[in-house]
Amino acid sequence: MADSSDSASSWPGFVGQLNKTFMLVRDAFGYALPGGVFLAIGLICNSYTLPGAKSLLWPYNLPPWAAFIAVVAACYAVGSLMAAIAYMPISLAKYIVWMLYRGYPQVENAEEDGLRGWLIHNPTEVTPEILALRVQHPELLNTLDRRETLNVMAASMAAALLSGWYVFCHACWPFSRVVFWGGLITVIQFLTGLSHLRRVAAAVRETNIPSTKPDPDLSKLLGDLITAATKVLNKLAG
Repeated sequence: MADSSDSASSWPGFVGQLNKTFMLVRDAFGYALPGGVFLAIGLICNSYTLPGAKSLLWPYNLPPWAAFIAVVAACYAVGSLMAAIAYMPISLAKYIVWMLYRGYPQVENAEEDGLRGWLIHNPTEVTPEILALRVQHPELLNTLDRRETLNVMAASMAAALLSGWYVFCHACWPFSRVVFWGGLITVIQFLTGLSHLRRVAAAVRETNIPSTKPDPDLSKLLGDLITAATKVLNKLAG
């Protein structure tokens, strides 16, 4: 029978491993899957062919597992671009509001503060309260994380379907134009993301997590007590 202390000590590690697995699932469904859908639309519309794509990797003589990793990496990169397209209106609006206020101090009546209140309470923002809950009670945020994953997947999938239809089926863009607009969108994502990183850093600094005292090691205390009692009895017996 396993020791209860061992199972208790392994529980935080199990929770941490579960969170890492959840992050992997979120990346797979929120980014890699929409990116694969976008590339599949191009393949169905005969914008490129599988033999042509395979010929690009042929000179490198990659093993099957390396080719699979390369395909997944390409899908992930395209899916990140799809997510950037989907969130671009919100990112630009948040950047404009942040530039107007140059940061947002926490105000008591944030809901009544117009644009600044909208920025503070936007669901894509990171707040000190959320960070504190994630450290102290991560199980409370499971539903929030699942809903966020579904929202990211829906936004990225919508961008993949609409962009794939326009790029490959309607406008029939050449590869050079796809690369140009993809690079431009990535630059916009980078520039608007800097202000978001500043707000996340400010939220981390403002997070107030009370220091918790570690639980006493009862087995060690009992061992020390037995050792001290043994010494006292030995002295009395001597």
